[in-house]
Amino acid sequence: MHAMTDPATSSTTGETHQRRRKWPWIVAVLLLIITAYATWVATVRHQVNLMLSDIRTRGEPANAAELDAWYERVPAGEPNQAEAILDALTYMWIPSDDDTLAKLPLIGKASLPKAGEAWPPEVREAVDDLLKTDSGAIQRLVAARGIQKSRYPVNLSLGFMTPLADLSRLRTAINLLELYVLTRIEDGDAEGAINGIEASAGLARSLQTEPVLIAHLVRIAMVGIVIRDIERLLNNATLTKAQLVRLDDLLAPMDLSVPLARAMAGELAMGNDIFALSPSKMIGTTGISPGGGLEGAIFAAHVASGMIHLDHLTYLQIMEDYKAAAQEPEERRTAAMEAVERRANELGAYPAVLTRLIVPGLARSFLIDQRYRTSLRVARVVIAIERYRLCHGKLPMVLDELTPEFLPQALMDPFTGKPLIYKTTANGYVVYSVGEDGVDNGGVRTNPAGKEYEAGSDISIEIKR
Repeated sequence: MHAMTDPATSSTTGETHQRRRKWPWIVAVLLLIITAYATWVATVRHQVNLMLSDIRTRGEPANAAELDAWYERVPAGEPNQAEAILDALTYMWIPSDDDTLAKLPLIGKASLPKAGEAWPPEVREAVDDLLKTDSGAIQRLVAARGIQKSRYPVNLSLGFMTPLADLSRLRTAINLLELYVLTRIEDGDAEGAINGIEASAGLARSLQTEPVLIAHLVRIAMVGIVIRDIERLLNNATLTKAQLVRLDDLLAPMDLSVPLARAMAGELAMGNDIFALSPSKMIGTTGISPGGGLEGAIFAAHVASGMIHLDHLTYLQIMEDYKAAAQEPEERRTAAMEAVERRANELGAYPAVLTRLIVPGLARSFLIDQRYRTSLRVARVVIAIERYRLCHGKLPMVLDELTPEFLPQALMDPFTGKPLIYKTTANGYVVYSVGEDGVDNGGVRTNPAGKEYEAGSDISIEIKR
């Protein structure tokens, strides 16, 4: 007799065989997916390495250690302006008591007298006391103005963790120099004022090759102080030809886009190192969290999955585009920067996790740089007008009369690509750019709300004499 087969057992056995036949296919599919994903990750890593190799081929730094070496050192035995400035700062003393600070403009809490306003006696006395105490520092800063090579003792191989304490001291020093310049103007000492202005320009120039964005922005702020002091001096004194030439010689070399491009290269190099950190160090460097928790898990998964390589590639592409935008002709620079900014803003939260943390805010530095170069050109045109007036005894009718004797070529408005605007007034003249809004507001520096660099205002210098 044949044994009876249990239908249920037969069915179970058939299902088991079917599952066994499926497993090889499932495994094969999984292996195929893993292999394809690993190949894709390897391809992205290769693209990253190609971009880094291309950066190095151009002679630019691809990481923080290379950036530190790229920041050229002054040869041993040659004068280093940065060292001379830092030595001068050891002679600088700034009061800390509230009573004295309440009487000091710029360095303390007192308001700076406007052009044409008398200095309150207690303010002038406090400023004179400070300048007397710090005369040694001021003399040394003036002496350092002519040194051409400069390199501050910073270790940029630390990347975004590099201490930049010297920048704060430089900001204090230029405020001290501005007080010196303003008191010289107030006392009718044009030569002393120019010496102080040259020392201030020297502080700014000492940062010109430092390839860090924050240093570039501090330098721009310093040049803004130099221009402000020149405007005040020209409104209060008739300078000699030699003095006017000295002022133009200060400003002409500063009208460069190279420092911004160097700063972008520095940002790329320092940011690049973050992608090689452990997840916990990524968190500490970007500053989004004290560490651990959800953020730690996100970064750990980002690294383990290999998606960090796509994030890395995206970062390099965005930063390379920012660098390229910084080197565009100025009439195309704003449009190029805005295109990169749009791309950066459109990045999704994933996988561009680190890129979105590092890149934001760079577009504003382009705008600040554009304003800075505009102000430089406005100031240079004003100096040229004063040279024309000194030579001819009258103001020019149009700016074309300044070239080539007082300016080698016409200076264009970086915002429009057109010549700067010049208008005579009842008691002098004004030179201006229409600024980023592109609207001619007649040369007014502040809009009805009292704001500079906003709609309804221009970038201008007005001479009232």
